[in-house]
Amino acid sequence: MIGLTSCNIFDLLPGGGSSADVPGASHSHGSSDLDTESVLPFSLRDMSLSLQCDVLPATGNVRLLVLPIEFTDCPFSEQTLADIAVALNGTPEETGYWESVSSFYDKSSFGKSHLEFEIAPIYKTGQTQKSLWTSHVKKTYNGYTSDEAAGVIGDAYNDYIAKQGNNSTKKFDSDQNGWIDGVVAIYSGHNCTNLADTYDMDSMFYWAYTYWTVGAYDESWTQPNTLCPTPNLYIWMSYDFFYEAVSSPKVDAHTLIHETGHMYGLDDYYSNGRACLAGSHDMMDGNVTDHDVLSKMLLGWVEPHVVTDPETIDILPSQTSGDCILIPGENWNGTAYDEYILMELYTPEGLNALDSSKRYPGRDKAYTQAGVKLYHIDARAIEMTQDLRGNLTYAYFTDPKTGMKRNTSSAAYGYSVAASNCYKQSWEAQGYSDDYALIHMIEANNVYSFATGSSGTNSALFTDYSFSFKDYRKFFLKRDASKTEAVFNNGNRFPYKVYFDSVDDRGATIRVESI
Repeated sequence: MIGLTSCNIFDLLPGGGSSADVPGASHSHGSSDLDTESVLPFSLRDMSLSLQCDVLPATGNVRLLVLPIEFTDCPFSEQTLADIAVALNGTPEETGYWESVSSFYDKSSFGKSHLEFEIAPIYKTGQTQKSLWTSHVKKTYNGYTSDEAAGVIGDAYNDYIAKQGNNSTKKFDSDQNGWIDGVVAIYSGHNCTNLADTYDMDSMFYWAYTYWTVGAYDESWTQPNTLCPTPNLYIWMSYDFFYEAVSSPKVDAHTLIHETGHMYGLDDYYSNGRACLAGSHDMMDGNVTDHDVLSKMLLGWVEPHVVTDPETIDILPSQTSGDCILIPGENWNGTAYDEYILMELYTPEGLNALDSSKRYPGRDKAYTQAGVKLYHIDARAIEMTQDLRGNLTYAYFTDPKTGMKRNTSSAAYGYSVAASNCYKQSWEAQGYSDDYALIHMIEANNVYSFATGSSGTNSALFTDYSFSFKDYRKFFLKRDASKTEAVFNNGNRFPYKVYFDSVDDRGATIRVESI
């Protein structure tokens, strides 16, 4: 799956804390009053907007524009259009299978984000699927190779406002920044894996991906316009992704749910190589189950309990409560944009139930028992500066609590999470390595199989093990000369050992002690 691809930030080419009162004391928290701490001084969306790339507001009501793109040789049927409507806005019962995109995100966000999709009249391209590929992929406009779908979306957008009026897109701009919050373009042909004539598959034009219109050949319709909001963020996908696991009139929204995760600003958690460091069973990794607590924390849907002293914590299943535990290393900067251990109690219920009981096509069955998922997170942010001569410099943003800088007349600033599981940026920043991953699930069985492409099994979940860097040092890149100790990527120690005193599908008791 092609997912969210980064863009060059300046050329813009698409391409409550611990309640321990006495240090060292141990306290137990009831799950109903688990104290949490806000760790988001700014959002993923704020960072993306610093790159002039819009992403969905993570909370509130958001209406998205859906553009059906029709080819002459494979027009939409009435049933297909009805299925698309259900996949986007339907109830779980109406899908006949799982969730619609809207119902999934209502549940995943704990009611904080509600998406409504409005389907526009069909845009008729007047071309066959192959001829449209030839006319858009093979052309270069103003020095930009249009190997994405922005040009087609621009044509469909201009057709929409010509027929609906210049003010017709204002209802899709909830934050009134002049850009439509999100466009979903669904084309009537097959995706590239289902085409009899595969054309030039190096382009991967007929697939499913999330991107931006920045750098499109006709820039007039990509500029923000509060009177007639324009496309920026979009999804491009075939209707046949709705039938990967079922047949009409049932619908399967797994792929579009994954792509919508990109619309919120989430990265892919799989690798372009063999590795699946998040264990595969995650919406941004293997397109299955719910989002993990890292994603939800970065979107502001959950707040972690932060450990700052030894203590004992009780948590409920993350699927029903959003409970999660953040254990920082030394010199933590106090935000989610740093390096730390993150934990949640997984249970095969709610949004996890289907994919843990049935094998999704091309995927292994998700975890079938309760257990703690323990992640090594490296979400340190990077600050990119461009001077008036166009020179770029990169540096870790060491104090995110101060907030992002405003652009000035003498320099431009852009921000991003540096590490990625999938898209390696090769930042020229001190202390950075492309080997660093954003999210790496530590396997309780200590076998390190995710790095070679294996999917998670129940033995990867912590139930009665203990965790220390020394015991699990193979999962950390930095070790001392004797390879008996490990530290974070940033060189800081993890000064705790974690004990799983009890774990079941009702809750977990986790004890944190100093080393």
